[in-house]
Amino acid sequence: MIPRVKRLWISLASVGVAAVLLHVGVTSCGPSRPPGKPVVACTNAVLADFARTVAGPHVDVRTLAGPLESPHRLASTPELVRAVGESWAVFENGLGLEPWLDDIVKAAPGEHPRWVATKGVSPLMQENGAPDPHAWLDPRRAVAYVENARDMLISVDPDHEGDFRARADALVETLKALDARITSETESMPLVRRRLFTVHDSMRYFAARYGFEARALAPVGIAPTEQMNEEASAWLMKERTPCMFTEAGHDEEAIRALSFKNGRRVVGPLWTDTLDAPGKPEGTYDGAMRANIERIAAGLR
Repeated sequence: MIPRVKRLWISLASVGVAAVLLHVGVTSCGPSRPPGKPVVACTNAVLADFARTVAGPHVDVRTLAGPLESPHRLASTPELVRAVGESWAVFENGLGLEPWLDDIVKAAPGEHPRWVATKGVSPLMQENGAPDPHAWLDPRRAVAYVENARDMLISVDPDHEGDFRARADALVETLKALDARITSETESMPLVRRRLFTVHDSMRYFAARYGFEARALAPVGIAPTEQMNEEASAWLMKERTPCMFTEAGHDEEAIRALSFKNGRRVVGPLWTDTLDAPGKPEGTYDGAMRANIERIAAGLR
């Protein structure tokens, strides 16, 4: 017969072991996350600016396609795989912008929930029937980016939900002010001057919001052909468009060669796919968009 004190000790020990097993079982069901400050990986500089503004000091926000780098083409590297592997979540644009992301996420160890910035956005379609991914170039649509960034950050750091919501609300007000600023500037331009010619097809959302006609030299990833150059020159001459715009993160050689042939000025760069380095005036979405409208207005007047 087991003494009463010994029986009690065995029972308490059993409860303790069960509690430890239960704790291990519960935590192993959730995603494996390293200790410390949460980390999120954003696929481009625009998304990172939204996420960083909403996150404040609470979350470490990292960028896969960095400043001055186009997010359309990104080769998988050990550094990118490591960046995703260290992240608690991945913030991507969607709408076909990041075909390279699947391979990087698959190669990264661990679980990394993917949050799509364009969730809830009504996309515009390209001539080939695919959605245009550049929805952030309409500040009204960019509100969805901010709201989705907020929800992602709450998911990885629920303790700071109140701060994330307050910061997101403030950023939405900034977007509204930006939209009003661009609207005011474009309303002062004659309609016949509201024509944008860029390196690649990126300005559809901006043009639809503010009453411009937009054309591009070539689709993304395609070298301009002689026929494309001839069609571009014909359009520029017919519409009496005074200038062409370069884009940060894209090669300027083709558009400068076209300028040599048709005599149109080259203005830029416009921030269509990326931003300047953090800390610089055009290193934020708001600063880059304000610079865009200033360059557009100066070039088309």
